[in-house]
Amino acid sequence: MANASLLVSLRGDPVPPQSVVARLRALTGDKVKIEWVAGAHVPYWGYKKRWDDGDPRWQNVRTGQMSANSAYDLEMMFPQDCSVQDLAAYVESRYSDTRHRSSSPSQDAEKMVEDAKRRMDQARESQVMTATTNSLERHERESRHALRVRAGAERAHPMVKGGFGP
Repeated sequence: MANASLLVSLRGDPVPPQSVVARLRALTGDKVKIEWVAGAHVPYWGYKKRWDDGDPRWQNVRTGQMSANSAYDLEMMFPQDCSVQDLAAYVESRYSDTRHRSSSPSQDAEKMVEDAKRRMDQARESQVMTATTNSLERHERESRHALRVRAGAERAHPMVKGGFGP
């Protein structure tokens, strides 16, 4: 196992170093935890986030149907041979812009759509500028006769047949 230097709980499950947990909480907030999950399937590292305060599932905790320790959503699963340092590096790279996100997925989606529209407008503007520049350069290189032909004021000279054919 790649986590040979980890502490172990009383049950024998690996426990992530507090320095790594603190690093991730500084990035993503106090609502996250890294937990070793040893269920019926292959054990894994779980990166979990506590439910938001307004989540209706808290009613199950208040009525005693669930424990407060279960009030987390599994955000990501990592294989058992993944080191906690690698897990933390992945989460940091994935969520490094979390401070710029809202707590509402719909607001995040709207922001992504607006960003995409802005990028499309910039690309369109760049294409228009390129086409305009190319057109102006072509206009400057064309002869007066070619300009009048393009405008429809004159007819193009007929192609001259050379001695290329039979």
